[in-house]
Amino acid sequence: MVPRMRLTHLILVASLLLSACCIADLRPRRWRGDSAAVSEGERARGRRLMRAMVEAHGGDARWRGLGRSKVVFRDVWVGLAGRLLNPWPERDQRVAFELAHGKGDIRATMIGGSRAGWRWSLLRGKTYVAAPGKPDARRDHLRARLILPTMQFLIELPFRIASATHVAYVDTVRIAGRSTHRLLATWNEFVPDMRSDHWMLFIDAASKRLTRAHFTVRELGASLTATVHYADFRSARGLLLAHRITIANGPPSGDPSAYLHRATIESVSPMP
Repeated sequence: MVPRMRLTHLILVASLLLSACCIADLRPRRWRGDSAAVSEGERARGRRLMRAMVEAHGGDARWRGLGRSKVVFRDVWVGLAGRLLNPWPERDQRVAFELAHGKGDIRATMIGGSRAGWRWSLLRGKTYVAAPGKPDARRDHLRARLILPTMQFLIELPFRIASATHVAYVDTVRIAGRSTHRLLATWNEFVPDMRSDHWMLFIDAASKRLTRAHFTVRELGASLTATVHYADFRSARGLLLAHRITIANGPPSGDPSAYLHRATIESVSPMP
């Protein structure tokens, strides 16, 4: 299955207003119009840098071998857009996230707020909801179906993005005084289409850490894009994970206050 980026079903409303008829194209100008313009050298260098990035964050074998983890984070949605698009019960919601590394099953238990103790689950592609002390009940829950895999994908992006079937080196730029490699990654060649998202990855040249990514959101609008920023890297179960994850609509911006929501990881612990 081709991985897709999901945010929340309410973004669909915004995308109808903001998304024009043209499809977002993250390719550099020299590649546009002909996928053959991506050279074998650019593809090979992109793959090498992707592997180096995965290793810098702990390595694929280590990630897959961890089994399950409990990730406690606080997700804060800001501004008018945050009020409209927030999928959680609260705009400032703490969540205990149980995920299986390398797999899709997820459970999220609300900590505090109006739905403290409630649990949302995505198991084998189906959503479940449980009140405190109650067993999981099968229920079509669109907000859970959208936000749970989104947060899982963003938390584990340095590892999950490595499954992209097409990767190529774009260029090296300077961001905040640091040399940064840009790679383009996708699953259905580099010519944009509605079947899969494109990801422009920003990898610090010295540390090989993934510091940000600009990506399309094809499922919700042809021209819709968003950017995730990673900061506060810490060791967690042998992996190097960003503990501050900031998501903004559109391409990277120089305004640090212009974001939609920010997730701050409080702890990562093993699960049986």
